[in-house]
Parts: sequence; C-alpha cells; structure tokens
Amino acid sequence: MKKKLILMAGMLALALTFVNAQSSDFQVLSASGKEVKIKVINDTKLYSVALAAGSQTYEAGALANEKGDVRWANGSRFWAGSSLPMPKEFGVGAMQLTADSEIVFSEFGAPDGFTPEQIMILTEPEAKPIYLRKP
Repeated sequence: MKKKLILMAGMLALALTFVNAQSSDFQVLSASGKEVKIKVINDTKLYSVALAAGSQTYEAGALANEKGDVRWANGSRFWAGSSLPMPKEFGVGAMQLTADSEIVFSEFGAPDGFTPEQIMILTEPEAKPIYLRKP
C-alpha cells in the first residue's frame, strides 16, 4: 500500500510539472468574456488565444500591444501602443513575442454573460493547446 501511495504521489508530481512547463511562457493577468491580458514570461511564439468553457471556445479577433516587442513571422514589427486584427486573419502565421511583453486580446464574439473557465493558447496552427486558468 505504501509503495502504491508513493508511486501515485510521484505520478501526480510529474503531471503537475508537465502542466507548469506548458504554461511557463505565459501568465494571464486578467480575463473576462470581453478581453484577456497576457504577460509573456519567456520569448515564445503565439498564434491564437481563445476563451474556453466546457466545449465552447471563442477566438480573439484583435490584439493590442501594451508593452514589449512583437514580431510577425514575415518580419513586421508591432510596437507598444498599437492595435490590430489577429495576425492569423492575414495569414502571416505565429507572432514572436519577447519576454515581459503584455498583450490584450479582444473581439472574441462571445455572447453576453459568457464566463470563460480557461484561456486556450496555440503557439502554432497545429500546436497542442495550452490551457491557462483565469486569475
């Protein structure tokens, strides 16, 4: 029995380490049914952000760069203070974000009263989704 308990505790620790590793590049600063503010912890890519609750997801249609350097895959720069539609709308691929950037995502198209349970992030079009908890 003691060995089973130790094994189960070890597996839980491993699972928690995997979840934390996936979310180590992003921190959700605020989230509602209308906008999400994310801080970038490490240089990383970002393709899309969505609000998620159960089987419902609503993708962001616009972003505003509040702080930091954002580059699109085609080399264009997106300076702090700029607002634009999401890059995937233009077919330019994932954005490259630098550490300490702060981005606000909006225009989710979620119905009034929608309360997100998690924030879903894709770093590339075919990447495994990263789910972050609301603060």
